[in-house]
Amino acid sequence: MSGKTTRMRTDAEIKALLERVSRPLPLDEMRDRGMLAPDRHFLLKRIAGCDADKVKDVWRRAFLELLRNWQRLGIPLSQETLDQTASELERLWWPPDPKAEKCRRRQAKAKELRAELWLLEAIYRREDFKRPRSMAKEDVARNYGHASGEALRKALQANRVNRRPRHKPRG
Repeated sequence: MSGKTTRMRTDAEIKALLERVSRPLPLDEMRDRGMLAPDRHFLLKRIAGCDADKVKDVWRRAFLELLRNWQRLGIPLSQETLDQTASELERLWWPPDPKAEKCRRRQAKAKELRAELWLLEAIYRREDFKRPRSMAKEDVARNYGHASGEALRKALQANRVNRRPRHKPRG
């Protein structure tokens, strides 16, 4: 403790504080206090009274109107609005690579397999099984559809996780 005396608030003071905090400020007041950028004020005013299922469409139309007419309307664009615009353009101009997504899924599965293998090995070591590592490999391989523990080991090798797809099926 710092030795500083603290004053306890009465129930009436606490109730008044809670009412003041729980009551949201009007948008105009937030803008006037500098808590809300003018462009965000414009956008929020547009969606203020619309239906919940139309909010996204109204927001997008208001956003386009703001981008087209911000100089005429005299509303400066905030960094947040510019970042949102850049993110949307980036998403449309450079869509995610499907091969990268496949690689990410493969790496996530390998991480999951390694975690389960580590956990089972720890359990088997605690229970004093003979060859806990190979038993854990066999169990994980069986659970995830690999032919054997050795096949699982090969599948988890670094160059196998990042491998290119085979052109010819094995046969």
